[in-house]
Amino acid sequence: MSDNFIVSARKYRPQTFGEMLGQEAICLTLQSAIQQGKIAHAYLFCGPRGVGKTSAARILARTINCEHLTPEGEACGQCDNCQAALHQRAFNIYELDAASNNSVDDIRRLNEDVYIRPQRGKYKVYIIDEVHMLSSGAFNAFLKTLEEPPSYVVFILATTEKDKVLPTILSRCQVYDFKPIPPEQIAEQLRRVADAEGLQYDARSFDTIARIADGGMRDALSLFDRLASTAQGGVITYEQTLQVLNILDDEYYFYFTSYLYGGDYKQALLLLDELLGKGVAMRQLIIGLADFMRNLLVARTPETARLFPYTGANAERFMTLAQQIHPLFLYKSVSKLVACERNYRSSQAKRLLVELTLMGISEMCGAFKSATTVTPPAPATPAQAEAKTTEPAAPYQATTAKVTPAQPSAAATPEQKKKDTPLATPPKQYQPTGATSLRISQIKKQAEERLVSQEETTTSDDSESNRGSELRDEPITEDELLKWWLAYADDELTEDAYLSQLLHTVTPRLDPPHSLTVTLVSNIQLDSFERIARPLLRYLKQQLCNDHLTLTTEVTAVEQTQHASTAQERAAYYIDNYKEVAYLSKTLGLRIK
Repeated sequence: MSDNFIVSARKYRPQTFGEMLGQEAICLTLQSAIQQGKIAHAYLFCGPRGVGKTSAARILARTINCEHLTPEGEACGQCDNCQAALHQRAFNIYELDAASNNSVDDIRRLNEDVYIRPQRGKYKVYIIDEVHMLSSGAFNAFLKTLEEPPSYVVFILATTEKDKVLPTILSRCQVYDFKPIPPEQIAEQLRRVADAEGLQYDARSFDTIARIADGGMRDALSLFDRLASTAQGGVITYEQTLQVLNILDDEYYFYFTSYLYGGDYKQALLLLDELLGKGVAMRQLIIGLADFMRNLLVARTPETARLFPYTGANAERFMTLAQQIHPLFLYKSVSKLVACERNYRSSQAKRLLVELTLMGISEMCGAFKSATTVTPPAPATPAQAEAKTTEPAAPYQATTAKVTPAQPSAAATPEQKKKDTPLATPPKQYQPTGATSLRISQIKKQAEERLVSQEETTTSDDSESNRGSELRDEPITEDELLKWWLAYADDELTEDAYLSQLLHTVTPRLDPPHSLTVTLVSNIQLDSFERIARPLLRYLKQQLCNDHLTLTTEVTAVEQTQHASTAQERAAYYIDNYKEVAYLSKTLGLRIK
Protein backbone atom coordinates (compact mmCIF):
# COMPACT_ATOMS: atom_id res chain seq x y z
CA MET A 1 0.00 0.00 0.00
CA SER A 2 1.37 3.40 -0.97
CA ASP A 3 1.75 6.04 1.74
CA ASN A 4 2.03 8.88 -0.76
CA PHE A 5 -1.53 8.96 -2.09
CA ILE A 6 -2.66 12.46 -3.03
CA VAL A 7 -6.30 13.19 -3.75
CA SER A 8 -7.05 14.15 -7.34
CA ALA A 9 -8.22 17.65 -6.39
CA ARG A 10 -4.67 18.41 -5.20
CA LYS A 11 -2.75 16.25 -7.64
CA TYR A 12 -4.41 17.79 -10.70
CA ARG A 13 -4.78 21.35 -9.42
CA PRO A 14 -4.15 23.82 -12.29
CA GLN A 15 -0.69 25.39 -12.24
CA THR A 16 -1.09 27.98 -15.02
CA PHE A 17 -3.83 30.28 -16.28
CA GLY A 18 -4.15 28.09 -19.35
CA GLU A 19 -5.12 25.09 -17.21
CA MET A 20 -7.96 26.94 -15.47
CA LEU A 21 -11.37 25.66 -16.56
CA GLY A 22 -14.47 27.79 -17.02
CA GLN A 23 -12.82 31.11 -16.06
CA GLU A 24 -11.35 32.17 -19.41
CA ALA A 25 -12.43 35.82 -19.16
CA ILE A 26 -10.89 36.26 -15.69
CA CYS A 27 -7.63 34.59 -16.72
CA LEU A 28 -7.36 36.71 -19.86
CA THR A 29 -7.87 39.90 -17.83
CA LEU A 30 -5.23 38.95 -15.25
CA GLN A 31 -2.69 37.93 -17.91
CA SER A 32 -3.21 41.20 -19.75
CA ALA A 33 -2.71 43.19 -16.53
CA ILE A 34 0.53 41.30 -15.75
CA GLN A 35 1.90 41.89 -19.25
CA GLN A 36 1.18 45.61 -18.99
CA GLY A 37 2.52 45.87 -15.45
CA LYS A 38 -0.85 47.08 -14.11
CA ILE A 39 -1.03 44.94 -11.00
CA ALA A 40 -3.55 46.11 -8.41
CA HIS A 41 -2.78 46.13 -4.70
CA ALA A 42 -5.92 44.14 -3.75
CA TYR A 43 -8.07 41.52 -5.50
CA LEU A 44 -11.26 39.83 -4.38
CA PHE A 45 -12.08 36.44 -5.93
CA CYS A 46 -15.65 35.36 -5.17
CA GLY A 47 -17.81 32.50 -6.39
CA PRO A 48 -19.09 29.00 -5.51
CA ARG A 49 -16.87 26.42 -3.90
CA GLY A 50 -14.49 24.38 -6.02
CA VAL A 51 -14.38 26.66 -9.08
CA GLY A 52 -10.72 27.71 -8.84
CA LYS A 53 -10.53 30.80 -6.61
CA THR A 54 -7.58 29.62 -4.49
CA SER A 55 -5.87 28.08 -7.51
CA ALA A 56 -6.15 31.36 -9.42
CA ALA A 57 -4.76 33.24 -6.40
CA ARG A 58 -1.71 30.95 -6.22
CA ILE A 59 -1.13 31.19 -9.97
CA LEU A 60 -1.34 34.99 -9.81
CA ALA A 61 1.05 35.14 -6.84
CA ARG A 62 3.57 32.92 -8.61
CA THR A 63 3.27 34.71 -11.96
CA ILE A 64 3.84 38.25 -10.68
CA ASN A 65 7.06 37.03 -8.99
CA CYS A 66 8.31 34.99 -11.96
CA GLU A 67 11.72 36.05 -13.26
CA HIS A 68 11.11 34.93 -16.87
CA LEU A 69 7.50 35.50 -17.94
CA THR A 70 6.34 33.87 -21.16
CA PRO A 71 4.95 36.07 -23.98
CA GLU A 72 1.44 34.89 -23.00
CA GLY A 73 1.83 36.27 -19.46
CA GLU A 74 2.36 32.87 -17.84
CA ALA A 75 4.93 31.89 -15.22
CA CYS A 76 7.90 30.00 -16.64
CA GLY A 77 7.84 27.34 -13.92
CA GLN A 78 11.64 26.98 -14.04
CA CYS A 79 13.09 29.96 -12.15
CA ASP A 80 13.87 29.83 -8.44
CA ASN A 81 10.77 31.83 -7.49
CA CYS A 82 8.48 29.54 -9.49
CA GLN A 83 10.07 26.39 -8.07
CA ALA A 84 9.80 27.73 -4.53
CA ALA A 85 6.11 28.54 -5.04
CA LEU A 86 5.36 25.19 -6.65
CA HIS A 87 6.88 23.33 -3.71
CA GLN A 88 5.22 25.66 -1.16
CA ARG A 89 8.47 27.00 0.28
CA ALA A 90 8.27 30.57 -1.01
CA PHE A 91 8.93 33.11 1.75
CA ASN A 92 7.07 35.93 0.00
CA ILE A 93 3.70 34.14 -0.44
CA TYR A 94 1.52 33.80 2.67
CA GLU A 95 -1.79 31.93 2.87
CA LEU A 96 -4.14 32.68 5.77
CA ASP A 97 -7.42 31.04 6.67
CA ALA A 98 -9.77 33.77 7.86
CA ALA A 99 -12.05 31.15 9.44
CA SER A 100 -9.42 30.42 12.11
CA ASN A 101 -7.55 33.76 12.06
CA ASN A 102 -10.47 36.14 12.29
CA SER A 103 -9.72 38.19 15.39
CA VAL A 104 -8.48 41.76 15.66
CA ASP A 105 -5.11 40.55 17.03
CA ASP A 106 -4.56 38.36 13.95
CA ILE A 107 -5.12 41.31 11.63
CA ARG A 108 -2.89 43.56 13.75
CA ARG A 109 -0.02 41.09 13.36
CA LEU A 110 -0.64 41.05 9.60
CA ASN A 111 -0.57 44.87 9.51
CA GLU A 112 2.84 44.80 11.18
CA ASP A 113 4.26 42.11 8.89
CA VAL A 114 3.40 43.94 5.65
CA TYR A 115 6.13 46.50 6.31
CA ILE A 116 8.86 43.82 6.10
CA ARG A 117 10.14 43.69 2.52
CA PRO A 118 10.17 40.34 0.65
CA GLN A 119 13.42 38.38 0.83
CA ARG A 120 13.10 37.20 -2.77
CA GLY A 121 10.89 38.29 -5.63
CA LYS A 122 9.26 41.58 -6.39
CA TYR A 123 5.98 41.24 -4.47
CA LYS A 124 4.91 40.04 -1.07
CA VAL A 125 1.54 38.33 -1.57
CA TYR A 126 -1.08 37.61 1.10
CA ILE A 127 -3.81 35.13 0.12
CA ILE A 128 -6.67 35.32 2.64
CA ASP A 129 -9.21 32.55 2.13
CA GLU A 130 -12.84 32.76 3.33
CA VAL A 131 -12.37 36.44 4.09
CA HIS A 132 -16.07 36.86 4.94
CA MET A 133 -15.34 35.01 8.22
CA LEU A 134 -13.41 37.98 9.62
CA SER A 135 -15.09 39.64 12.58
CA SER A 136 -16.40 43.18 12.35
CA GLY A 137 -13.48 44.48 14.41
CA ALA A 138 -10.98 42.63 12.24
CA PHE A 139 -12.51 44.13 9.09
CA ASN A 140 -12.20 47.62 10.53
CA ALA A 141 -8.59 46.99 11.58
CA PHE A 142 -7.81 45.78 8.06
CA LEU A 143 -9.33 48.72 6.17
CA LYS A 144 -6.40 51.17 6.27
CA THR A 145 -3.76 48.60 5.36
CA LEU A 146 -5.92 47.21 2.55
CA GLU A 147 -6.46 50.67 1.07
CA GLU A 148 -2.85 51.88 1.16
CA PRO A 149 -0.41 48.98 1.56
CA PRO A 150 3.30 49.27 0.70
CA SER A 151 4.08 49.18 -3.00
CA TYR A 152 5.48 45.63 -2.80
CA VAL A 153 2.37 44.12 -1.11
CA VAL A 154 -0.53 42.47 -2.97
CA PHE A 155 -3.62 41.17 -1.17
CA ILE A 156 -5.70 38.42 -2.78
CA LEU A 157 -8.95 37.78 -0.89
CA ALA A 158 -11.19 34.79 -1.63
CA THR A 159 -14.74 34.15 -0.47
CA THR A 160 -17.79 32.06 -1.27
CA GLU A 161 -20.18 34.61 0.25
CA LYS A 162 -19.58 37.99 -1.31
CA ASP A 163 -22.67 39.52 0.30
CA LYS A 164 -21.11 39.08 3.76
CA VAL A 165 -18.06 41.18 2.89
CA LEU A 166 -18.31 44.82 3.98
CA PRO A 167 -18.90 47.33 1.18
CA THR A 168 -15.84 49.26 2.38
CA ILE A 169 -13.72 46.17 1.66
CA LEU A 170 -15.32 45.66 -1.77
CA SER A 171 -14.61 49.25 -2.75
CA ARG A 172 -10.89 48.78 -2.09
CA CYS A 173 -10.49 45.65 -4.26
CA GLN A 174 -10.72 44.60 -7.86
CA VAL A 175 -13.63 42.16 -7.72
CA TYR A 176 -13.67 39.04 -9.94
CA ASP A 177 -16.76 36.84 -9.94
CA PHE A 178 -15.94 33.20 -10.68
CA LYS A 179 -18.73 31.25 -12.35
CA PRO A 180 -19.63 27.55 -12.03
CA ILE A 181 -17.69 25.33 -14.41
CA PRO A 182 -19.85 23.98 -17.29
CA PRO A 183 -20.69 20.25 -16.99
CA GLU A 184 -19.09 19.41 -20.34
CA GLN A 185 -15.74 20.85 -19.21
CA ILE A 186 -15.93 18.95 -15.92
CA ALA A 187 -16.65 15.68 -17.76
CA GLU A 188 -13.76 16.30 -20.16
CA GLN A 189 -11.37 16.96 -17.26
CA LEU A 190 -12.50 13.76 -15.53
CA ARG A 191 -11.75 11.82 -18.70
CA ARG A 192 -8.25 13.32 -18.83
CA VAL A 193 -7.65 12.41 -15.19
CA ALA A 194 -8.89 8.85 -15.77
CA ASP A 195 -6.58 8.48 -18.77
CA ALA A 196 -3.66 9.77 -16.70
CA GLU A 197 -4.48 7.23 -13.97
CA GLY A 198 -4.77 4.38 -16.49
CA LEU A 199 -8.46 3.71 -15.80
CA GLN A 200 -11.10 2.53 -18.24
CA TYR A 201 -14.52 4.10 -17.89
CA ASP A 202 -18.05 4.47 -19.19
CA ALA A 203 -18.53 8.02 -20.49
CA ARG A 204 -21.99 8.16 -18.87
CA SER A 205 -20.35 7.89 -15.44
CA PHE A 206 -18.46 11.15 -15.86
CA ASP A 207 -21.45 12.89 -17.43
CA THR A 208 -23.45 11.98 -14.33
CA ILE A 209 -20.72 13.20 -11.97
CA ALA A 210 -20.41 16.47 -13.90
CA ARG A 211 -24.16 17.04 -13.60
CA ILE A 212 -24.40 16.46 -9.85
CA ALA A 213 -21.16 18.34 -9.07
CA ASP A 214 -23.11 21.58 -9.59
CA GLY A 215 -20.27 23.40 -11.31
CA GLY A 216 -17.57 22.52 -8.74
CA MET A 217 -14.43 20.75 -9.99
CA ARG A 218 -13.27 19.84 -6.49
CA ASP A 219 -16.56 18.06 -5.75
CA ALA A 220 -16.36 16.22 -9.08
CA LEU A 221 -12.79 15.04 -8.42
CA SER A 222 -13.76 13.90 -4.91
CA LEU A 223 -16.53 11.76 -6.40
CA PHE A 224 -14.06 10.47 -8.98
CA ASP A 225 -11.72 9.33 -6.20
CA ARG A 226 -14.55 7.36 -4.59
CA LEU A 227 -15.20 5.58 -7.89
CA ALA A 228 -11.53 4.96 -8.60
CA SER A 229 -11.02 3.35 -5.19
CA THR A 230 -13.79 0.79 -5.90
CA ALA A 231 -13.01 0.16 -9.59
CA GLN A 232 -12.73 -3.56 -10.26
CA GLY A 233 -9.84 -4.31 -12.57
CA GLY A 234 -9.30 -0.62 -13.27
CA VAL A 235 -12.73 -0.24 -14.93
CA ILE A 236 -15.35 2.33 -13.88
CA THR A 237 -18.82 1.21 -14.99
CA TYR A 238 -22.04 3.19 -15.07
CA GLU A 239 -23.76 0.71 -12.75
CA GLN A 240 -20.93 1.08 -10.25
CA THR A 241 -21.29 4.86 -10.42
CA LEU A 242 -24.99 4.69 -9.57
CA GLN A 243 -24.40 2.27 -6.72
CA VAL A 244 -21.35 3.88 -5.11
CA LEU A 245 -22.64 7.45 -5.34
CA ASN A 246 -26.21 6.44 -4.41
CA ILE A 247 -27.67 8.06 -7.51
CA LEU A 248 -31.05 7.12 -8.96
CA ASP A 249 -30.88 6.18 -12.63
CA ASP A 250 -32.70 8.54 -15.00
CA GLU A 251 -34.51 5.48 -16.37
CA TYR A 252 -36.74 5.52 -13.29
CA TYR A 253 -37.64 9.16 -13.89
CA PHE A 254 -38.61 8.34 -17.48
CA TYR A 255 -40.99 5.70 -16.15
CA PHE A 256 -42.39 8.00 -13.45
CA THR A 257 -43.10 10.76 -15.97
CA SER A 258 -44.75 8.37 -18.43
CA TYR A 259 -46.98 6.87 -15.74
CA LEU A 260 -48.00 10.21 -14.26
CA TYR A 261 -48.76 11.87 -17.59
CA GLY A 262 -50.71 8.78 -18.61
CA GLY A 263 -52.83 9.01 -15.45
CA ASP A 264 -51.61 5.60 -14.26
CA TYR A 265 -51.05 6.52 -10.61
CA LYS A 266 -51.15 2.87 -9.54
CA GLN A 267 -48.00 1.98 -11.47
CA ALA A 268 -46.32 5.14 -10.13
CA LEU A 269 -47.08 4.09 -6.54
CA LEU A 270 -45.82 0.55 -7.20
CA LEU A 271 -42.60 1.94 -8.66
CA LEU A 272 -42.23 4.19 -5.60
CA ASP A 273 -42.64 1.16 -3.34
CA GLU A 274 -39.97 -0.72 -5.29
CA LEU A 275 -37.48 2.14 -4.92
CA LEU A 276 -38.18 2.48 -1.20
CA GLY A 277 -37.50 -1.23 -0.86
CA LYS A 278 -34.09 -0.63 -2.44
CA GLY A 279 -33.27 2.04 0.13
CA VAL A 280 -33.84 5.14 -2.01
CA ALA A 281 -34.63 8.21 0.12
CA MET A 282 -38.03 9.69 -0.69
CA ARG A 283 -36.73 13.25 -0.45
CA GLN A 284 -33.98 12.43 -2.94
CA LEU A 285 -36.60 10.94 -5.25
CA ILE A 286 -38.82 14.03 -5.09
CA ILE A 287 -35.89 16.39 -5.74
CA GLY A 288 -34.66 14.23 -8.61
CA LEU A 289 -38.09 13.99 -10.22
CA ALA A 290 -38.61 17.75 -9.94
CA ASP A 291 -35.20 18.35 -11.56
CA PHE A 292 -36.03 15.81 -14.28
CA MET A 293 -39.30 17.55 -15.18
CA ARG A 294 -37.56 20.93 -15.05
CA ASN A 295 -35.07 19.62 -17.61
CA LEU A 296 -37.96 18.42 -19.79
CA LEU A 297 -39.48 21.90 -19.59
CA VAL A 298 -36.32 23.71 -20.71
CA ALA A 299 -35.64 21.11 -23.41
CA ARG A 300 -38.87 21.95 -25.26
CA THR A 301 -37.70 25.15 -26.96
CA PRO A 302 -34.41 26.20 -28.59
CA GLU A 303 -34.38 29.41 -26.54
CA THR A 304 -33.98 27.51 -23.25
CA ALA A 305 -31.95 24.59 -24.62
CA ARG A 306 -28.73 26.10 -23.27
CA LEU A 307 -30.12 25.53 -19.76
CA PHE A 308 -30.34 21.80 -20.50
CA PRO A 309 -27.51 19.90 -18.75
CA TYR A 310 -27.56 16.67 -20.79
CA THR A 311 -25.60 15.78 -23.92
CA GLY A 312 -25.39 12.85 -26.32
CA ALA A 313 -27.97 10.09 -26.77
CA ASN A 314 -29.64 10.80 -23.44
CA ALA A 315 -30.37 14.34 -24.60
CA GLU A 316 -32.25 12.99 -27.63
CA ARG A 317 -34.50 10.93 -25.36
CA PHE A 318 -35.21 14.05 -23.31
CA MET A 319 -36.06 16.06 -26.41
CA THR A 320 -38.42 13.37 -27.70
CA LEU A 321 -40.27 13.01 -24.40
CA ALA A 322 -40.41 16.78 -23.85
CA GLN A 323 -42.26 17.32 -27.14
CA GLN A 324 -44.91 14.77 -26.13
CA ILE A 325 -45.88 16.42 -22.82
CA HIS A 326 -47.87 19.62 -22.39
CA PRO A 327 -45.67 22.39 -20.88
CA LEU A 328 -48.35 23.41 -18.37
CA PHE A 329 -48.37 19.85 -17.02
CA LEU A 330 -44.61 20.03 -16.48
CA TYR A 331 -44.85 23.46 -14.85
CA LYS A 332 -47.60 22.42 -12.42
CA SER A 333 -45.88 19.11 -11.69
CA VAL A 334 -42.64 20.87 -10.75
CA SER A 335 -44.64 23.24 -8.53
CA LYS A 336 -46.29 20.34 -6.71
CA LEU A 337 -43.00 18.49 -6.27
CA VAL A 338 -41.24 21.58 -4.92
CA ALA A 339 -44.11 22.13 -2.46
CA CYS A 340 -43.84 18.48 -1.39
CA GLU A 341 -40.09 18.82 -0.78
CA ARG A 342 -40.68 22.02 1.21
CA ASN A 343 -43.22 20.29 3.48
CA TYR A 344 -41.33 16.99 3.70
CA ARG A 345 -39.23 17.78 6.77
CA SER A 346 -42.20 18.88 8.91
CA SER A 347 -44.57 16.13 7.76
CA GLN A 348 -45.46 13.36 10.21
CA ALA A 349 -46.59 11.06 7.38
CA LYS A 350 -43.81 11.47 4.84
CA ARG A 351 -44.69 8.54 2.61
CA LEU A 352 -48.33 9.58 2.48
CA LEU A 353 -47.27 13.11 1.53
CA VAL A 354 -45.19 11.80 -1.37
CA GLU A 355 -47.92 9.41 -2.53
CA LEU A 356 -50.56 12.14 -2.45
CA THR A 357 -48.26 14.38 -4.47
CA LEU A 358 -47.82 11.70 -7.14
CA MET A 359 -51.57 11.03 -7.24
CA GLY A 360 -52.28 14.75 -7.49
CA ILE A 361 -49.94 15.03 -10.48
CA SER A 362 -51.54 11.99 -12.08
CA GLU A 363 -55.01 13.51 -11.58
CA MET A 364 -54.02 16.50 -13.74
CA CYS A 365 -53.33 14.31 -16.75
CA GLY A 366 -56.84 14.62 -18.20
CA ALA A 367 -56.62 18.39 -18.48
CA PHE A 368 -53.34 18.29 -20.40
CA LYS A 369 -53.82 15.42 -22.79
CA SER A 370 -52.58 16.30 -26.28
CA ALA A 371 -52.84 14.50 -29.56
CA THR A 372 -49.44 12.88 -29.06
CA THR A 373 -48.93 10.02 -26.67
CA VAL A 374 -46.11 9.37 -24.27
CA THR A 375 -44.05 6.33 -25.12
CA PRO A 376 -42.32 4.71 -22.14
CA PRO A 377 -38.61 3.94 -22.42
CA ALA A 378 -37.86 0.99 -24.66
CA PRO A 379 -37.05 -2.20 -22.71
CA ALA A 380 -33.39 -3.08 -22.57
CA THR A 381 -31.97 -5.88 -24.70
CA PRO A 382 -31.14 -9.14 -22.89
CA ALA A 383 -27.44 -8.24 -22.82
CA GLN A 384 -28.18 -4.78 -21.44
CA ALA A 385 -30.63 -6.16 -18.88
CA GLU A 386 -28.04 -8.62 -17.64
CA ALA A 387 -25.34 -5.94 -17.35
CA LYS A 388 -27.52 -3.22 -15.85
CA THR A 389 -28.30 -4.14 -12.26
CA THR A 390 -30.28 -0.97 -11.59
CA GLU A 391 -32.80 -1.47 -14.41
CA PRO A 392 -36.45 -1.23 -13.20
CA ALA A 393 -38.16 -4.54 -12.55
CA ALA A 394 -40.04 -6.42 -15.25
CA PRO A 395 -43.55 -5.23 -14.29
CA TYR A 396 -42.58 -1.71 -15.21
CA GLN A 397 -41.00 -2.71 -18.52
CA ALA A 398 -44.01 -4.68 -19.61
CA THR A 399 -46.33 -1.70 -19.91
CA THR A 400 -48.05 -1.00 -23.19
CA ALA A 401 -46.46 1.31 -25.72
CA LYS A 402 -49.21 3.87 -25.31
CA VAL A 403 -49.56 5.03 -21.72
CA THR A 404 -53.19 5.82 -20.94
CA PRO A 405 -55.20 5.95 -17.71
CA ALA A 406 -56.15 2.50 -16.49
CA GLN A 407 -59.55 1.38 -17.84
CA PRO A 408 -61.48 -1.74 -16.73
CA SER A 409 -61.74 -4.42 -19.40
CA ALA A 410 -65.04 -5.41 -20.95
CA ALA A 411 -65.01 -8.75 -19.16
CA ALA A 412 -64.19 -7.34 -15.76
CA THR A 413 -66.55 -7.94 -12.87
CA PRO A 414 -68.43 -5.01 -11.25
CA GLU A 415 -66.09 -5.22 -8.28
CA GLN A 416 -63.04 -5.02 -10.58
CA LYS A 417 -64.52 -2.09 -12.49
CA LYS A 418 -65.12 -0.23 -9.24
CA LYS A 419 -61.59 -1.03 -8.08
CA ASP A 420 -59.97 0.07 -11.38
CA THR A 421 -61.86 3.35 -11.65
CA PRO A 422 -59.41 6.32 -11.89
CA LEU A 423 -59.24 8.70 -8.98
CA ALA A 424 -60.77 11.54 -10.96
CA THR A 425 -64.04 9.58 -11.46
CA PRO A 426 -66.19 9.07 -8.32
CA PRO A 427 -67.95 5.72 -7.78
CA LYS A 428 -71.54 5.35 -8.94
CA GLN A 429 -74.07 7.04 -6.69
CA TYR A 430 -71.28 8.38 -4.50
CA GLN A 431 -72.56 10.87 -1.94
CA PRO A 432 -70.35 13.36 -0.05
CA THR A 433 -70.22 13.36 3.73
CA GLY A 434 -72.12 15.90 5.77
CA ALA A 435 -69.03 18.07 6.24
CA THR A 436 -68.39 18.09 2.49
CA SER A 437 -72.01 19.00 1.76
CA LEU A 438 -71.80 21.88 4.22
CA ARG A 439 -68.58 23.09 2.60
CA ILE A 440 -70.16 22.98 -0.87
CA SER A 441 -73.30 24.77 0.29
CA GLN A 442 -71.20 27.57 1.79
CA ILE A 443 -69.25 27.96 -1.42
CA LYS A 444 -72.44 28.01 -3.48
CA LYS A 445 -73.98 30.66 -1.24
CA GLN A 446 -70.88 32.87 -1.37
CA ALA A 447 -70.54 32.46 -5.12
CA GLU A 448 -74.22 33.26 -5.69
CA GLU A 449 -74.06 36.46 -3.65
CA ARG A 450 -70.91 37.61 -5.42
CA LEU A 451 -72.06 36.74 -8.93
CA VAL A 452 -75.44 38.43 -8.56
CA SER A 453 -73.74 41.77 -8.02
CA GLN A 454 -71.25 41.11 -10.81
CA GLU A 455 -73.95 40.22 -13.32
CA GLU A 456 -75.98 43.32 -12.52
CA THR A 457 -73.01 45.60 -13.24
CA THR A 458 -71.68 43.77 -16.30
CA THR A 459 -74.81 42.80 -18.23
CA SER A 460 -75.51 46.31 -19.43
CA ASP A 461 -71.85 46.92 -20.22
CA ASP A 462 -71.63 43.77 -22.33
CA SER A 463 -74.74 44.62 -24.36
CA GLU A 464 -73.59 48.18 -25.02
CA SER A 465 -70.08 47.10 -26.05
CA ASN A 466 -71.48 44.50 -28.44
CA ARG A 467 -73.82 47.01 -30.04
CA GLY A 468 -71.13 49.70 -30.29
CA SER A 469 -68.51 47.58 -32.07
CA GLU A 470 -68.26 44.58 -34.36
CA LEU A 471 -68.36 41.16 -32.79
CA ARG A 472 -64.91 39.58 -32.54
CA ASP A 473 -64.38 36.23 -34.22
CA GLU A 474 -60.75 35.16 -33.78
CA PRO A 475 -59.90 31.49 -34.46
CA ILE A 476 -59.72 29.32 -31.34
CA THR A 477 -57.23 26.55 -30.68
CA GLU A 478 -57.47 23.90 -27.98
CA ASP A 479 -54.14 24.97 -26.46
CA GLU A 480 -55.24 28.60 -26.14
CA LEU A 481 -58.60 27.55 -24.74
CA LEU A 482 -56.98 25.32 -22.10
CA LYS A 483 -54.47 28.02 -21.21
CA TRP A 484 -57.13 30.63 -20.35
CA TRP A 485 -59.44 28.03 -18.78
CA LEU A 486 -56.74 27.16 -16.24
CA ALA A 487 -55.74 30.80 -15.84
CA TYR A 488 -59.30 31.60 -14.75
CA ALA A 489 -59.16 28.76 -12.20
CA ASP A 490 -55.84 29.94 -10.77
CA ASP A 491 -56.34 33.71 -10.87
CA GLU A 492 -60.07 34.36 -10.45
CA LEU A 493 -61.03 31.54 -8.06
CA THR A 494 -58.28 31.85 -5.47
CA GLU A 495 -60.82 32.01 -2.62
CA ASP A 496 -62.92 29.06 -3.83
CA ALA A 497 -60.67 26.01 -3.67
CA TYR A 498 -63.46 23.62 -4.69
CA LEU A 499 -64.40 25.57 -7.80
CA SER A 500 -60.75 26.05 -8.77
CA GLN A 501 -60.12 22.32 -8.44
CA LEU A 502 -63.27 21.60 -10.41
CA LEU A 503 -61.97 23.55 -13.42
CA HIS A 504 -58.69 21.66 -13.16
CA THR A 505 -60.43 18.28 -13.28
CA VAL A 506 -62.86 18.97 -16.14
CA THR A 507 -61.69 19.84 -19.63
CA PRO A 508 -63.86 21.80 -22.11
CA ARG A 509 -64.50 20.15 -25.47
CA LEU A 510 -64.23 22.51 -28.43
CA ASP A 511 -66.79 21.86 -31.15
CA PRO A 512 -65.70 24.17 -33.98
CA PRO A 513 -66.19 26.88 -34.57
CA HIS A 514 -67.68 28.39 -31.38
CA SER A 515 -69.26 25.75 -29.15
CA LEU A 516 -67.76 24.66 -25.83
CA THR A 517 -69.09 21.60 -24.01
CA VAL A 518 -68.24 20.70 -20.42
CA THR A 519 -68.92 17.17 -19.21
CA LEU A 520 -69.49 16.79 -15.46
CA VAL A 521 -69.79 13.64 -13.40
CA SER A 522 -72.39 14.61 -10.79
CA ASN A 523 -75.27 16.95 -10.17
CA ILE A 524 -73.27 18.52 -7.36
CA GLN A 525 -70.58 19.51 -9.85
CA LEU A 526 -73.27 20.81 -12.19
CA ASP A 527 -74.82 23.03 -9.52
CA SER A 528 -71.41 24.42 -8.58
CA PHE A 529 -70.31 24.99 -12.16
CA GLU A 530 -73.48 26.88 -13.08
CA ARG A 531 -72.55 29.55 -10.52
CA ILE A 532 -69.43 30.48 -12.47
CA ALA A 533 -70.53 29.59 -15.99
CA ARG A 534 -71.51 33.12 -17.06
CA PRO A 535 -68.46 34.99 -15.72
CA LEU A 536 -66.24 32.20 -17.04
CA LEU A 537 -67.75 32.56 -20.51
CA ARG A 538 -67.27 36.33 -20.44
CA TYR A 539 -63.66 35.84 -19.40
CA LEU A 540 -63.01 33.37 -22.24
CA LYS A 541 -64.64 35.69 -24.78
CA GLN A 542 -62.42 38.53 -23.66
CA GLN A 543 -59.17 36.56 -23.63
CA LEU A 544 -59.82 34.61 -26.83
CA CYS A 545 -61.22 37.64 -28.69
CA ASN A 546 -64.31 35.73 -29.82
CA ASP A 547 -67.80 36.98 -28.95
CA HIS A 548 -69.56 34.00 -30.57
CA LEU A 549 -68.55 31.49 -27.93
CA THR A 550 -71.28 29.41 -26.33
CA LEU A 551 -70.94 27.17 -23.29
CA THR A 552 -73.11 24.14 -22.57
CA THR A 553 -72.91 21.55 -19.78
CA GLU A 554 -73.83 17.91 -19.59
CA VAL A 555 -73.79 15.23 -16.91
CA THR A 556 -72.60 11.72 -17.75
CA ALA A 557 -75.24 9.02 -17.74
CA VAL A 558 -73.68 7.15 -14.86
CA GLU A 559 -74.19 10.19 -12.64
CA GLN A 560 -77.75 10.97 -13.75
CA THR A 561 -79.23 8.16 -11.63
CA GLN A 562 -81.11 8.92 -8.46
CA HIS A 563 -78.76 9.96 -5.65
CA ALA A 564 -79.21 9.06 -2.02
CA SER A 565 -80.16 12.24 -0.22
CA THR A 566 -81.16 11.11 3.30
CA ALA A 567 -79.22 9.29 6.01
CA GLN A 568 -81.42 6.22 5.57
CA GLU A 569 -80.75 6.09 1.82
CA ARG A 570 -77.01 6.45 2.33
CA ALA A 571 -76.96 3.72 4.95
CA ALA A 572 -78.92 1.41 2.68
CA TYR A 573 -76.52 2.16 -0.17
CA TYR A 574 -73.46 1.19 1.87
CA ILE A 575 -75.15 -1.99 3.18
CA ASP A 576 -76.05 -3.04 -0.36
CA ASN A 577 -72.64 -2.30 -1.88
CA TYR A 578 -70.15 -3.11 0.90
CA LYS A 579 -70.25 -6.55 2.48
CA GLU A 580 -68.25 -5.42 5.51
CA VAL A 581 -70.91 -2.85 6.41
CA ALA A 582 -73.65 -5.42 5.89
CA TYR A 583 -71.82 -7.91 8.14
CA LEU A 584 -71.41 -5.36 10.94
CA SER A 585 -75.04 -4.31 10.64
CA LYS A 586 -76.24 -7.90 10.89
CA THR A 587 -73.83 -8.95 13.66
CA LEU A 588 -74.46 -5.92 15.87
CA GLY A 589 -78.17 -5.78 15.14
CA LEU A 590 -78.02 -2.24 13.82
CA ARG A 591 -81.21 -0.63 12.58
CA ILE A 592 -81.64 2.24 10.19
CA LYS A 593 -83.73 5.07 11.60
